[in-house]
Amino acid sequence: MPGPNRKVIWGDLMGAVLRVIRAHPLLSGVFCLALATLLWFAGSFVADAVYFNDPKHKNQALEEWMTPRYVSRSWKVPPEELRPLLGLGKPDGNGRPPTMGQIADELGISLEVLEGRISQISDALKDKRRSQ
Repeated sequence: MPGPNRKVIWGDLMGAVLRVIRAHPLLSGVFCLALATLLWFAGSFVADAVYFNDPKHKNQALEEWMTPRYVSRSWKVPPEELRPLLGLGKPDGNGRPPTMGQIADELGISLEVLEGRISQISDALKDKRRSQ
């Protein structure tokens, strides 16, 4: 005796899903929204993990367009360590974050000098992690 037909199983499953949607339209909508949100954040997490684990993006030379968040991830320096170095206070959540070019201009230094400072902090944090 052959197994169940895939079309029959798929049809039964779709019929059950449609019955639930018709019986609980609001709850089904909330579930779909929650599922879409979960997929969005999961995709973003995977994309960031793949991107920043690529050796090309580790300790990347500073460029004017980079934001503190990007530099923090590239150099593996926690934001709370990086912000004081860049002369930034707590993030206020208003507007766009400053770029490295803007920060270097405000501090009156070149990007190379700023990169040297970030490199020193990164090296110090690596040494600290090794000693623990």
